[in-house]
Amino acid sequence: MTQKATPHHRSLWALDWLNVLVADVKTGVGPYLAVYLQASRHWEPVSIGLAISAMGFASVIAQIPTGALTDHVRHKRWMIVVAAAVVATGCLWIVAQPTLLGVLAAQALIGSTATVFPAAIAAITLGLVGPAKLAERMGRNEACNHAGNVGAALLAGLIGYAIALDRATCCRVHGASPERRRAY
Repeated sequence: MTQKATPHHRSLWALDWLNVLVADVKTGVGPYLAVYLQASRHWEPVSIGLAISAMGFASVIAQIPTGALTDHVRHKRWMIVVAAAVVATGCLWIVAQPTLLGVLAAQALIGSTATVFPAAIAAITLGLVGPAKLAERMGRNEACNHAGNVGAALLAGLIGYAIALDRATCCRVHGASPERRRAY
């Protein structure tokens, strides 16, 4: 006889927020990284493409071992915590070591680690709602994930807009010449 899963509403609410907050981590920091490397580090497009593809390549290679690890590990929530810390470390490494080799290594680390999130979230979801409601709940997980992507993009846009306004104001107030404005 199978037991019907009846998760607590707080557990489902926490799962919703987990999906919102890991949204950009699952898809990677690629678009933001491309802008950062081009605008701030003046990288060539070929190097940027190589750096971004390193994440995708590492993700493809890591999916099967990550799935097996997720099936084996009992504490899925800790997998997500550790993966988030590793991804954050990789992002900080990109800023600290913006060389081609440093960014490639960080992107490979981020890509291989980002595969933990979908596998662990799917396993947690299955454990909470059971097989009968899994498809419905996975749809909700993806809706929350997309809401997180939109929120992160809006936040990045607002931060970029605020920084641009701050720099423009600084140039006007200090009467910077066109050559000096480019330095801002």
